[in-house]
Amino acid sequence: MSNQFERARLLFEQRRFDLAVKELHQGLAIDPDDASCHRLLALCFAQLNQEKDAIAQIDRAIALEPNHGGAHYIKAGILRDQGNLKAAKSSVLEALRLDPEDTDSYARLAAIQFDQKKPKEALITAEKGLQIDPENIGCMNLRVLSLTELGQLSQAEEEVTASLGIAPENHFAHAVRGWIAFRQHRMSIALESFQTALRLKPDLEWARQGLVEALKAQNGIYRFVLSVDRFRVGMVRGPWMALLLIPQFRALYWLLLLIVVVVRPFFTVLLSFDAYGKMVLTSKEINRSRVVVGIVLAIVLMFLLPILVRSR
Repeated sequence: MSNQFERARLLFEQRRFDLAVKELHQGLAIDPDDASCHRLLALCFAQLNQEKDAIAQIDRAIALEPNHGGAHYIKAGILRDQGNLKAAKSSVLEALRLDPEDTDSYARLAAIQFDQKKPKEALITAEKGLQIDPENIGCMNLRVLSLTELGQLSQAEEEVTASLGIAPENHFAHAVRGWIAFRQHRMSIALESFQTALRLKPDLEWARQGLVEALKAQNGIYRFVLSVDRFRVGMVRGPWMALLLIPQFRALYWLLLLIVVVVRPFFTVLLSFDAYGKMVLTSKEINRSRVVVGIVLAIVLMFLLPILVRSR
């Protein structure tokens, strides 16, 4: 390992990615074929949201050392962040082919499967990883996440408690705990868990979204709307989907969807007037919600004005 690589690795751990990139470029100027430098440089570019550069560097690392499972694992992570789940899955499967005992690769594969809306497959994959290493935090987290999505909340809660017992500073586990509590309508615990996750990892978008939802769900009307939405989603799963062939059920489905589409942005606008709420919302969320609410109000006025005029 070059001195530049060691310094870059330390800078990477300190999240000083720009400085790490400079050190790695210096190292590659001395040895352009240092695959380790290319791998770490890819991770730095990924953290800096320079996706094309990240892919170029990891592809170079793979070209230099095609049988290095870690490089394929890194590429899978970059591709997943880009939303290219099919290619990400191919990369992580190659990582597992090269190193079938790598539990981190099982965790990444489970995460990709979960992103693909396949929680059952994600659960099976996470459990395969846990058979190799029962304390792999990534696999534990994905197992809990999959159980939560499958509605097995009590078991998921037991699992996440065990996970936090092993790694109490695990931001992901705190976020999962928040979503479990949210599904159970225990909003105070959900808020606390999401806030802890964001304290440990301020850029964890999944936890921020959970915090926003938990803040809105302090209102009973919003909780009712969430129940309506879960019922609506259940209508298009499994054997219930056949009911959509019946016009009355199809009309009910679209009515429920309309209620959710209208009410959710309305509560986002309300939350934006709260000092803390405004802080956790993004400007894009606020602006988009205001547009939706504005359109709805305009449509309502279009129908009400003629009635009001005629009543005079």
